[in-house]
Amino acid sequence: MKKNKYTMLDFWASWCMPCRAEFPNQRKAYEQYHQKGFEIYAVSLDDTMKSWLKALEKENTPWYNLVDVKGMKGNSTNSYGVNSIPATFLITQNGTIIASGDELRGNGLRKILKNLFK
Repeated sequence: MKKNKYTMLDFWASWCMPCRAEFPNQRKAYEQYHQKGFEIYAVSLDDTMKSWLKALEKENTPWYNLVDVKGMKGNSTNSYGVNSIPATFLITQNGTIIASGDELRGNGLRKILKNLFK
């Protein structure tokens, strides 16, 4: 995360339709701000690699995607206090969470990034 000005950490799963509905919004933000220092790390909570890979193939996301097959019992969710998805965090270079949850959905992510990259 230190090499990016801002990183969005997105917890999702192939079966979570609200999660996947955000991919077009995230894609727009990524395309607009990636070259300026914005990155996305997505962590799938699918319990099988097959489900995760099938969703990745369909969604064709250009950002980093990982899977934690332990789901809600994994270290990644425990580290961020995630107990339901979608769960999204916008994090600065120094590790400070500056936005999370609903404020990053829809056009919210791009509005926040627009202000940050002035």
